[in-house]
Amino acid sequence: MPAQDLLAVIPGYREALGKEQLVRDACFLPVTESVAGFELRPMTLRDYLVLKSARSPLLAGRIPSPDQLLAFLWQLSPWYRPRLSLATIINRRLFVWHCRRLLPLREPRVRWKMGRGRARGFLAPRWQEQAQKRLERAARLVLACREYVKETFQDAPPSSSRAQLDPQFWGDAVALCAVLGREFGWTEDYVLAMPLKRIFQYLKEIGHAHGAKVPLCNPSDAVKADWLRSVNRRN
Repeated sequence: MPAQDLLAVIPGYREALGKEQLVRDACFLPVTESVAGFELRPMTLRDYLVLKSARSPLLAGRIPSPDQLLAFLWQLSPWYRPRLSLATIINRRLFVWHCRRLLPLREPRVRWKMGRGRARGFLAPRWQEQAQKRLERAARLVLACREYVKETFQDAPPSSSRAQLDPQFWGDAVALCAVLGREFGWTEDYVLAMPLKRIFQYLKEIGHAHGAKVPLCNPSDAVKADWLRSVNRRN
C-alpha cells in the first residue's frame, strides 16, 4: 500500500510521523525543552556519560528517588555548570528552591497546649492533601522525564546492530567520537557537546551512505505494526 494511503488509513500514524520529524528538527535549534514546567537542554553525549556513571534510573525507565530526580533535572538544566563557582552555587540553591514542591512533605510535629491528638487531628487532612499534591506533581514530572529520554533515543541504533567485542576494549564515547571524527573531522570536545538526537541521526545517515545492511526504523513503525496486527486478527 502506498505511504499516502497508510497515512490516511492508520489512526495516529500521521501524528506519530510528524512528532518524530519535529524532534529531529528541533534538536538543531538553539532552544531548550519544556519538561513538565522545567527547562532542560537537549541531552548531550557528555550529559549521558554523567547520568550513566551515576546510574540514573530514568535512563532505564525506572522510578527515581527524589534526590535522583533532582540530580537528573540539575544535570540537564541550562544553569548547570561543571566547574564550581559562586554563580554555580547560587544557581544550584535557586534550582533546589524551585524544586521544593516536588520533595516529600514531612509529617507535621505539632505540640500545642490544646493537645497533641487534637492538633494532629485538625492538621492531618490539610497535610495529607498537600502531600498528595506533591506526589502527583512528582509523578507527572517522572512521566515527562521518561518521555524526554524516549525522544532522545528515538533514533538510537538497535542493540542487535551494535558491534561489540567480548571483552569490550573501548566505551561508547570513543566509538561515537571515532566514527564522527573519521567521517566529518569533528573533534572529541565537539562530539561530546553534541545532542544525542543529532548524533543518532548522523549515524543513520552514515550507515545509509555506506550501504549498511541494518534496516532503518522509526518509533512510528510500532503504530503501523499494531494496526497490521489488528487487521490480521479481524481477518
